[in-house]
This record gives sequence, C-alpha cells and structure tokens, in this order.
Amino acid sequence: MHYLYVAILFWLHLIAITLWVGSHLLRVLVLWPALSVLEPSAAQRVKDAFLARLTPITAIAMPVIVLTGVLQIQARFGFAYLLSINPLTLKLLVFVLMVATSGYEIRTRDLMVPLRSASDAASLARLKTLQRRETIAAWIQVGLIVLIFLLVGLLTS
Repeated sequence: MHYLYVAILFWLHLIAITLWVGSHLLRVLVLWPALSVLEPSAAQRVKDAFLARLTPITAIAMPVIVLTGVLQIQARFGFAYLLSINPLTLKLLVFVLMVATSGYEIRTRDLMVPLRSASDAASLARLKTLQRRETIAAWIQVGLIVLIFLLVGLLTS
C-alpha cells in the first residue's frame, strides 16, 4: 500500500510539474518572442489573454506540486529530512525563488495596466521597458527550472 501511495503522489507531482513548466516554457520560448512583431500595447493584450487562460492552471498546479512534493518526502524520508541540507530541500528553496519571481512578474504586469491604452511616446517607452523586465523575470524562471531539473538528476542518480 505504501508504494501505491508514493506512486500516486509521484504521478500527480509529475502532471502538475508538466502543466506548470510546459506552459511556462511555451510562454517564454514561443509566444513572447512571436509577439515582438506587434506594437507593445497589442502584444500586451495578447499576453493578458494568454495569461488569463494560464492562471487557473498555474493556480492549481503550484499547490499540487508543493503538497505532493512534501507528502512524498514525508512518506519516503520523514519530515526531519526537510530540515537538513539535501537536494530535496534545495528544490524547495528554488521553488520559493520561482514563486517570488512570479510575484515580481505579476507586479510588473500590474504596472503595465494604465499604459496599455496610452498612445504617447513616453508611455509606450515605459510599457516596452516593463515588458523587457517581464521577459527577464521569465528567463530567470527558466534558469530556475533548469536548476530544479539538475537537482532532480542528483536525486535520481
């Protein structure tokens, strides 16, 4: 029974990670670069529509990732394992950094709201600057994703 419990947790963990990481990589590697041909305000409208569809998925996937990850650690090693320095603890720390970076992205998008309908040069320049910041934060998250995958490699080797 214990093995079935851990297997189900692992399966749910992988599905949630696939949804979260896959959607993030699609956004950063495919969608955002393709939007560079549009005017900043039009590109922002497309981003907003995409993120409106993506947010409910992320809102479910992230807690599932944390919950199933912690329950797997408890089932396999016990909660005391989280208090030591090991790849699982480092994965959890990197995940917290990813959430913080997501918060920065959300804050940046909130700053873009009043600039979306502006047509003056200063507002469009500010919008473009904020879009660059958003892109940098998204690429930082890609780097953190790679780091998590490296930590997974350490765990499974």
